[in-house]
Amino acid sequence: MAKASTATYVYCVVADTKRPRLTRVPAGLPGAGPVRLLDLDRGRYLVVADVPLSRYGEAAIERGLSDLDWVSRAAVAH
Repeated sequence: MAKASTATYVYCVVADTKRPRLTRVPAGLPGAGPVRLLDLDRGRYLVVADVPLSRYGEAAIERGLSDLDWVSRAAVAH
């Protein structure tokens, strides 16, 4: 079985009576794919993007946490 090279990053959950529009959404995390919506339940949506595990996998995050510039960029983008 091939190992995945990407993961789905969840920014937030949105509750609304109609599907939100993503016309003015910020770019998101550096290296992430486009922000998109996933239907969660009636009136509930996940705001997500695909991210490379090379940048946001467990080992990469562990390395990044010791770099305050990395932490800052990731926090602001989130």
